[in-house]
Amino acid sequence: MFRVPSQIFKRAYHPGPSRFGSYPLLLSSSAITSYPKPLPVPDHIRRPQYVPSNFFTAPWGEHNTPEMGVDNETEGGRIGMGSKEERDVRMACKVAAEILKRAGDSVIKPGLTTAQVDKAIHKMIIEHGAYPSPLGYSNYPKSCTTSINNVIVRSRPLHPQDIINIDLTIYLNGYHGDTSATFVLPEVDKLGRELVSATQEALDLGIRVCKPGVQLSEIGKTGARAAQFEHQVLITDDGVEILTI
Repeated sequence: MFRVPSQIFKRAYHPGPSRFGSYPLLLSSSAITSYPKPLPVPDHIRRPQYVPSNFFTAPWGEHNTPEMGVDNETEGGRIGMGSKEERDVRMACKVAAEILKRAGDSVIKPGLTTAQVDKAIHKMIIEHGAYPSPLGYSNYPKSCTTSINNVIVRSRPLHPQDIINIDLTIYLNGYHGDTSATFVLPEVDKLGRELVSATQEALDLGIRVCKPGVQLSEIGKTGARAAQFEHQVLITDDGVEILTI
C-alpha cells in the first residue's frame, strides 16, 4: 500500500483565519490516490451480488465481472406491510443506525485517520453478522465513505476543527440499511456548527413528509425547502460560507 509522507499532511492541512470560518482546507492539488487492500469479511456473511467473486484475492483492476440476478422477485421491488420482508428491512436499517451512533460516540476523535475510522466501523458491522455495502461496489475498497470539510477524503488524521460525514450502509438478510450523519469535532467554529444544524433541520423536515402514498417530490415542497433557503450554503475553492436570509 502506498503511504503518504507526513510532511505532505503538514503542508496540505492547516486551519487559518478566513471569512468562511476556520477549518483545515483541502485543496485538489494535495490529492494523492491509493488503493488499499480491502478488510476481510468472514465467509459465512452473505454478500451482495455486485461484489466480484475474487474481490478479496485479486490484484486491483483484475476483479471478475459479477453476474447480477434479482435478489427480490417481488413485483416492482415492493414489499408488503407487516411482512417478513418489512421486518428484515427495518432490522437492516436499525442495525445500521445503531452502528453509526456507536461510531459517532466512540470513534470520531482528533488524531484518528479516516482509515482507522473505517476499520473500526468495519469491525462493528461484521460483529452484527452484516456486510459493509460499499465494500466491493464498483470495486470500492472501503467499508464506509467519509467526507471531511470541503471534500471526500480519507487516510489523513482528523483535526479538532473538522466536520466529518460518514455514509454507512450495511447488507443484512438480503436488504440494505443506508444511513448517514455528520459529526463535529471539538473545535469546530460557529459557521461549521450552523452548517450541520441547518442540514439536520432540513433532513428532519423532509422525513416528516414521508409516508405511504406520498410522492417523493412532495419532500421538496415542504419546510425542508424553507430550511434550505433560510441557510443558503455557498461553496467555493476558498471554503464554505453560510448565507442566512
